[in-house]
Amino acid sequence: MGENSGQGSLKVQAIAADGAFPVEGATVFISDGVTGEFIASLRTDSSGFTEKISLPAPSRELSQSPDNVLPYSTYTVQVIKEGYNGVSDLTVPIFDGITAIQKANLIPLSIFPQSLPGELIVETPGYPDLRASDIGRSL
Repeated sequence: MGENSGQGSLKVQAIAADGAFPVEGATVFISDGVTGEFIASLRTDSSGFTEKISLPAPSRELSQSPDNVLPYSTYTVQVIKEGYNGVSDLTVPIFDGITAIQKANLIPLSIFPQSLPGELIVETPGYPDLRASDIGRSL
């Protein structure tokens, strides 16, 4: 059984105002969370969603293993749209057989043009101790 013998899926939703409205036409870049290798570029539709993309993930059987192997792979998701602060999420977990939906809350530059950086970097809630170096070692 290979390290990434499974498949998971990811859809990204670009939103603004904490989900009050979708952001159409945002560009989403997906890269491997360990190697940084570019995987895909997608665009959001009128509902703020990208199409679903399949991504390699460790087999779900690994979650039953006592070998302390992480049963998911991680990906970095960067979302950009002109007129908004971009968002990069460094730790998006993908599990075998599961479709993850990752929301990216974009903040219009007109709201805080001087006080926010050009890109907000976040880590997925629930995975605060997850680091790419740990994943590379475990998988």
